[in-house]
Amino acid sequence: MNELSDRKKRLNEKLNIAQQKIVRTDYIKKLPIDLNNQISDMSFITSPEKEMVLKKLSNYSKLFNLNKEDNVKLTLDGYFYKEYSWTNQVIQEVSKLDHRHDTEEAYYLPFSENSPIYIVKFGWAKENFSRLWDTSSNYDVCIVSLDFSAAIITSHYGGYLCDDPNPDEVVYEIESWGY
Repeated sequence: MNELSDRKKRLNEKLNIAQQKIVRTDYIKKLPIDLNNQISDMSFITSPEKEMVLKKLSNYSKLFNLNKEDNVKLTLDGYFYKEYSWTNQVIQEVSKLDHRHDTEEAYYLPFSENSPIYIVKFGWAKENFSRLWDTSSNYDVCIVSLDFSAAIITSHYGGYLCDDPNPDEVVYEIESWGY
């Protein structure tokens, strides 16, 4: 019985990895040609390593772990969180970030269903943020240094901000640290 459950587990892992590779191919096709050529040559990680990265990220990120106490984030160097009504406000916020982590390798995750995590240069992802963000599923993106010392994470939810309502009733969130 135990051998059968181990076989099922391995088969599920292989199916998950195969799905993530298909999602990768589909995502790369959606990118502008210059980004397509660049990211197709970059390394990527799939399950089960992907889940280990996401689990570790949940120890740092408000957007990744809604049950986490906000005061834990205050210990992160340069922690920032803000909500915006418009996409251009999020893009502008990312453009304000300095270059101190640009040479570091980072995990890049476009939050599409079952996407792998790409290994990229932090600066590359930040420089191409608006185009990567626009191509991602629902404007949800995560860029985090391999040592988790710096991050840019975006998400969204249905609603509006009273002081700047968006007629589409979407609120965009940005979270960063390390700056």
